[in-house]
Amino acid sequence: MAEKHPIHDYTKDGDIIRKVENTHFLVHKSILSLASEFFNDLFTLATPNSNEIIKNTTVNESEGSILILEIVEEDVTSIQDMLSFIYPNTILHINWKNVENLLRIADKFVINKLSDACDFFLQNNVVDNVLTSFILADQYRLPIPFKESSKLILNDYFKYEIDSKFKRISKETREKLEDSCYFFHTALNKIHFYFGNDDYNNYYLNNAVQKVCVYPAPNPSVVYSEFSSIQILLFSSKRPKA
Repeated sequence: MAEKHPIHDYTKDGDIIRKVENTHFLVHKSILSLASEFFNDLFTLATPNSNEIIKNTTVNESEGSILILEIVEEDVTSIQDMLSFIYPNTILHINWKNVENLLRIADKFVINKLSDACDFFLQNNVVDNVLTSFILADQYRLPIPFKESSKLILNDYFKYEIDSKFKRISKETREKLEDSCYFFHTALNKIHFYFGNDDYNNYYLNNAVQKVCVYPAPNPSVVYSEFSSIQILLFSSKRPKA
């Protein structure tokens, strides 16, 4: 016999049962429809069809002919977290332990508000877990976390490249990272070739070039910092007075 969920069992006015494993969630069609495009589309059908996500649809006579939807390939914790985010009487805190699964749930059931909340979490915590942020941003098309985490990865590319999680990045995106890394080192070589000698009559530029054209090559942020600091003086040809 299925167990009732201790939190999401709205006996007073719930009108649909979501069965997950051996647990029943007695919830509301209206709330699910408002939160999820998937369930909104599902409930607009006169008789919901079985598909890869909803295994079957039955009627439980003992519950007063309440519709039962069995959610396949999901566990109780995932559905509990989803409902805790959707319902106004419960609070779900997004963290590094659940953000990946929540993004998966949001994508699977088309819950845009949950996706936005995970996006916001990554934006504000990207520096704490750079590679995971990038992997999730790449997988779920989150432009701001993608941009910020990609800059951090490129700033220390070879460190992240040997991380076992690096292989989770899509092949196309890995190739783009490699191209960006190659472009940076090629540009650094060109800087050294054109400006890396004392014949170029600009003390500030020569000094910056000597700092960045070294082995091993500095991180992009170091190069950017050096050249940003001299951008106002770049057109000056005078050496500073001793």
